[in-house]
Amino acid sequence: MKVKLIFLVALMPVLALNLSLGIALAQGGYTLVGTARGSAQSDCYQLTAAQNGQNGAVWYDEPLRLTESFELEFTMNFGSNPRGADGIVMVMQTKGNRILGVPGQGMGFLGLQPALGIEFDTHRNGNLGDPEADHIAVVRDGESNHRTSGFAAPVPISTASGNVKDGKNHLIRVKWDAVNQILQVFVDCNQRISQPVKLIQDIFKGRQEVFWGFTSSTGSSANAHTVCLQKEIVMRDTLPACRGEVVGLVANKSFNDRYEWRPAVGLDNPNSRTPQLTVANDQLYTVTYTDQCSNQKTDSVFVRVKTPKVNLGADRSVCEGTPVELNPTLAPEASGVQFKWSTGETARAISPTTSGLYTLEVVNDGCADRDSVQVTFEALPKSEVPNEQTIDCPGAQPLVLDPRFTGTDLTYEWVPGAGKGASLEVTGPGTYSVTVRTPAGCAAERKFVVLDNCPASALVFVPDAFSPNGDGQNEVFEWKSTENIEVRLKIFNRWGELIFSNESGNAFWNGTSKGVPCPENSYLWKMEYKTTRNATSQWITRHGQVLLVR
Repeated sequence: MKVKLIFLVALMPVLALNLSLGIALAQGGYTLVGTARGSAQSDCYQLTAAQNGQNGAVWYDEPLRLTESFELEFTMNFGSNPRGADGIVMVMQTKGNRILGVPGQGMGFLGLQPALGIEFDTHRNGNLGDPEADHIAVVRDGESNHRTSGFAAPVPISTASGNVKDGKNHLIRVKWDAVNQILQVFVDCNQRISQPVKLIQDIFKGRQEVFWGFTSSTGSSANAHTVCLQKEIVMRDTLPACRGEVVGLVANKSFNDRYEWRPAVGLDNPNSRTPQLTVANDQLYTVTYTDQCSNQKTDSVFVRVKTPKVNLGADRSVCEGTPVELNPTLAPEASGVQFKWSTGETARAISPTTSGLYTLEVVNDGCADRDSVQVTFEALPKSEVPNEQTIDCPGAQPLVLDPRFTGTDLTYEWVPGAGKGASLEVTGPGTYSVTVRTPAGCAAERKFVVLDNCPASALVFVPDAFSPNGDGQNEVFEWKSTENIEVRLKIFNRWGELIFSNESGNAFWNGTSKGVPCPENSYLWKMEYKTTRNATSQWITRHGQVLLVR
């Protein structure tokens, strides 16, 4: 099975124009030179009229790439004058699409170099080694002398007649096998030439692309020489296209106009000779048909997407402050790709910092593909409390730690411990942290460092007077503290005599001594106390004076 690529060339029917020799006319995919004229029949070109001294050429505007196999199919009409001249040459050359060689027996090919020609010679020139019959041969470098050309001897053009100047269209098929470097020519379904030739190395000295077309001329004998070239003349094995582009696939002409393309995916009509394909992915398409020689044939074309498919992945939802990199994957990877982000950036990867829809267009070899991704940055829980707060002297116990986060449906996790509330009560020094999460899972943390750094005077308040007079107010001399303490209390009169002592750990004095009310006066006190927050706390001693008022 041969793989083909089909190029579409749009040709317009043209009216005959009176051009002088050497003037070129560009015509919708072909360039006409010399006496070449468009025909009333679409896609047909008359190279010479049935007049003496004519010399014309038609050149295809796009070069052939000799590194790729191709197949050309067209018709030739050599006129109806059985004694006419001189014939047609299919030519490959490197000089461009506006040249013309020497006329007459040179058939417009003489003088073109470097060049390779497939001559369809309809006039015998004995000086060139021509045989009697109208003949076909492969010639080179503008030389059609069969004695010196170096290729195999010419053979009759037709297997049915030695004279093809019969006014009929003859089906010609030219095949180039780039792998095995073989040139084949078929006339009216019969193979006439199979010629090994190193086109690139030997003929064109390393050039991989050549112009091609047809030259023809008349001398003292004349004929109307015409070639008919279908729009999709060049068949190759790979069709590069853009993803989403609509391209035409074309099969060689069928004998019965029946075609079957497979797979049908993407085709508007899989039974058409020229279905329209909306390109989505790389795909091999085959077409089965009966050719004009009644042979069952299967040809194929590989549609290759030129631009790699870009993929930015799934939409992203991340928390504020989380780094995000948008780095596309390309399938397949390719060099020379241009990147165009909706942000105006042209680097392959970008790092957005705000929520939004980000679109990337990649351009390669004239084709574009694009993809978009939504990036959402979720808000973190908010609080006015510093990230870390130190409490040197916690004051009253228990101490309530409150991170004061705002928001709905927040969850809290305190460490140490198993606290799940919005605040935590603690009874001792230490480092406490809370992790707060939103419903989207975005988290913030606050830390509290509680230190046991309260000064001794800050732990206990001792009054300087009390009045045990039975009115229910300020009846006893007692301490007040911001936290739990143990106390040892001793009371002395003004002469230093001990009149009261209590070491129960929660001592106070009601103004009596051995059950007898003490008189109104000033008394001395000694207090020893220590906090119960930890087992290693030390006893603190204080002295003072209190006034007993009756």
